[in-house]
Amino acid sequence: MQSSIMRSSAVVLFSAMVILAGIPSVSVLAVIIRSATFGFVHGVLTSLGIVAGDIIFIMVAIGGLSLLARLMGNLFVLIKYLGGVYLIFLGFGCIAQNLEISNTKSLLNPHFCRVFSPDCSLLERIRKRRCFI
Repeated sequence: MQSSIMRSSAVVLFSAMVILAGIPSVSVLAVIIRSATFGFVHGVLTSLGIVAGDIIFIMVAIGGLSLLARLMGNLFVLIKYLGGVYLIFLGFGCIAQNLEISNTKSLLNPHFCRVFSPDCSLLERIRKRRCFI
């Protein structure tokens, strides 16, 4: 089993982190608030802190998953495929669901606020097994 990350995997991971950094979330809101309140330098320092925290989190997650994969052997491959099948099942459930189109375009709509937190909206979708558009 390979214990180091390949160059292609590192490029894909970096690309995913860049894309996710551009999605509006609580961290983007924190940077905007710090920059607007205390100035550019505080915004840059906040951004650097968020990036450092993300890198530490990703490295711990990758290290933990690689350790788990090494300990579980072939069973880990089966669990990965079962997880993929479950995600496909959730995707088909979202596609097949009858969606109601609402006429409310208010910024005070509670569903509007969930759009800016990708992890919260994903957990809501899984919990309620619905898809909001």
